[in-house]
Amino acid sequence: MKPHKNKINKDKQKEYFLSLIDKRFLWLTKNTYISLKEKELLRPVEEMSLGKVLEIGVGEGNNIVNLDLDVDNSIGIDILL
Repeated sequence: MKPHKNKINKDKQKEYFLSLIDKRFLWLTKNTYISLKEKELLRPVEEMSLGKVLEIGVGEGNNIVNLDLDVDNSIGIDILL
């Protein structure tokens, strides 16, 4: 049976979004302007963190990178379904 032309191909959609993960991570962590804005948004978290952070739903991990915390004290967990 041929799929309906308007039906979303979930495998292709997942493949497309996964192909953008590295580009998005670099944009959020290396782009001078965007990285600065991300760090400004995260400043309250950094001030409260006491140097330790657990992020659930971490995605690419860009928040932990932008927090500039010691990697040994930062944990990020994400489950890809």
